Formats: sequence, C-alpha cells, structure tokens
Amino acid sequence: MYVVVSEIMSEAKMIQLLSLLAAQSFGQFYVFVSPLIGAIGGFLTGSNTASNTMFIRLQTETALHIGMSPILVACSQNVSSSLMTMVNPSRVALSCSVCKISTDENEIQKKILFVGLGTLTIILIELFLFFIFR
Repeated sequence: MYVVVSEIMSEAKMIQLLSLLAAQSFGQFYVFVSPLIGAIGGFLTGSNTASNTMFIRLQTETALHIGMSPILVACSQNVSSSLMTMVNPSRVALSCSVCKISTDENEIQKKILFVGLGTLTIILIELFLFFIFR
C-alpha cells in the first residue's frame, strides 16, 4: 500500500511540488528537517521500509534542489525512521502483550518515547556538526 501511495504522489507531481516548496522554505537548513520527516514516518507506520517508500523520493529530490548530497539526506531519513519505529504504539503494545506486561504498556510507551526522542536529538546534533565542519 505504501508503494501505491508513493506512486500516486509521484504521478500527481506531489513529490516535485513538496520538494520544491521544502527547498525554498528551508534552504540549506533542510538537512535538519530531514530526520524529522523520517522520524514521523517511522513512528506512524512502525516500518522503516514503509517510511522510506513514502518519503525517500521527497527527501532526495529536495536535497538535489538545494545542492546537497542526496545520500546524506537519504541516510538521515533512513536512520531516524528506523530508530523511531521502536516507538510505534502498536509495536510497544505487541511487545507488552508477548511479554505479558500489558498493564505497564503506558509507562513503557513513555520511556521508549524518551529514548526515541533522545536518539533523534543525537542525530540532529551530528548533522549540525557535519553542517558546520563540512
């Protein structure tokens, strides 16, 4: 289904329009927006593959518009997406169910969200350092 959504977005020229808008809005600072898009995709879908299928073309096209390495932006998308899949509520619920600790699900969700946001912050700091010293 995610491939279908991606193809519909591409055929409707949504990816081109959104990437141009993102490039104009953020310019070189898009590198800091990229992991946020990946993180949202990973969190919502619970799947790195699904998140990348939907957003990687948008990410790489935007990078090309601003003259940035599409590989850097694709890596940022992929890493942030994969880290935030662990925070997906359905994954947490499944894990709690399998471990028979469903009563602690809310507390575990809060703690794992903290871990996910922490790792996302580390990614943003690394990108900031890369941005400064490139």
